[in-house]
Amino acid sequence: MQAVDGSHAVLWDNGVVWVVTYRVAAVGTGRALPVPVQIAVARCDEAQAMVDTAWAGLHPIPRANSSEAFATALRERAEADVAVRACADLRGGILLLDGALEGIPPAAAGLMLLVRDAAATHGVHLVAVAKRSAH
Repeated sequence: MQAVDGSHAVLWDNGVVWVVTYRVAAVGTGRALPVPVQIAVARCDEAQAMVDTAWAGLHPIPRANSSEAFATALRERAEADVAVRACADLRGGILLLDGALEGIPPAAAGLMLLVRDAAATHGVHLVAVAKRSAH
């Protein structure tokens, strides 16, 4: 069994330049699959190109229309990559995910399809925990 989760933060947003950080890891009974802390720096008008590159081949691509959206898009893509790697590493067993498997926004659904395909290929059962609150 492994669990995948990530976090992100906006370090700087002066309306011209955005500096964001994110980190993702898979931990559990298999080998840990950490992604080193990443820092992305972009001018506001260049952030979408970075997201487009990270999400190449997926549709729809999220809009990086704020520093928070920029950080979220980069973290979500990294989480999906680590989840796919974890499925290959587990080759059976259970992979816990933060979020939902269905009923999610279109961009997230595209990422989840990648993870679901990897899970099916490697005989991994996906379990997602969605935390929904108004706070």
